[in-house]
Amino acid sequence: MGRDIASPESNLQLWPVIVGLGCFVGAGGGVMGLQKSVLGHFPASSGSAVRLHLSRAGRQAFVDALVLGVAIFGTVYQARVPLLSYTAGAIIGAATYLAMGFRVFGMNGAIRVAIALAIGCVLGIAAERVAEMLVE
Repeated sequence: MGRDIASPESNLQLWPVIVGLGCFVGAGGGVMGLQKSVLGHFPASSGSAVRLHLSRAGRQAFVDALVLGVAIFGTVYQARVPLLSYTAGAIIGAATYLAMGFRVFGMNGAIRVAIALAIGCVLGIAAERVAEMLVE
């Protein structure tokens, strides 16, 4: 028997998939929307993992505020790169990482969040393609 996407062993939940679908739609759909939403999520979720690790290392409010400021700057600065310009997707990727409950540094958590968000984006383009085929 295969593992369920929402099983405790996989640590993938369905709600981030729906969030990824929303990001795909918010990015305008199509191939460009797929690229922008998928590529925008991963740097932010991995950046959140690093920020969380650094803030725990310092345990001082000043260090935490400084690290958060740098992370936000990075998220906004990545908007200068065309395929990473979907800033809302980046912020949603970071928030999803934190909401998933990964309270310790680990790129595995960031990768799992990015995968769940990407699945939602791919479902969005698949639904878009099926709808186009049904209309023709």
